[in-house]
Amino acid sequence: MMYLLYVLLVLCAFLVVLNGFLRGSKKSQIDAFLSVVLIGLLIVAFAGFGWRIGLVSLFLTVGSAILLRPLAARIGAKLFAFSPGQSGIDVSHPPRALARISQELGRGQGIQSANDLLSSSERKRQGEEGLFDYCEQSLAVKQVMQEFLSFGYKVSHGLRAQIWREFPGMCQCLEVHP
Repeated sequence: MMYLLYVLLVLCAFLVVLNGFLRGSKKSQIDAFLSVVLIGLLIVAFAGFGWRIGLVSLFLTVGSAILLRPLAARIGAKLFAFSPGQSGIDVSHPPRALARISQELGRGQGIQSANDLLSSSERKRQGEEGLFDYCEQSLAVKQVMQEFLSFGYKVSHGLRAQIWREFPGMCQCLEVHP
């Protein structure tokens, strides 16, 4: 009976972690249900089997959630691969190039001397250049940037035209034309 409780705790902890990688309109309801079941199982462990088994169950639940997170991320990515419009990539970690760039940009927080300041600014510049190169190579980022820029152009053009209509004297003075 105790082993069945352990299996149910590990399974419920895995499902809670997996639900964190999924999307959908029922995600919050599923998360609430699984959390109630998990807390109920922990209460059964403490009340039915004693405080030692309850503590073992608690540590087993937390440990299995930590250890099973990469597996849940892969399964979540595979489930996204079956849905239309999803890439099927691992949703838990960024690509290696992006992780390296993030580490470069995150270094140099504790600057001690002028040499550290110079090397830190050089590392930051290299990290920013690497980030821009990565963004240029990524098709998804290019599409988002094109949409953003076209929207920004439309908004700025519309604002200039509205200012031109409402304040024609000011625009002529500043030589601004829509």
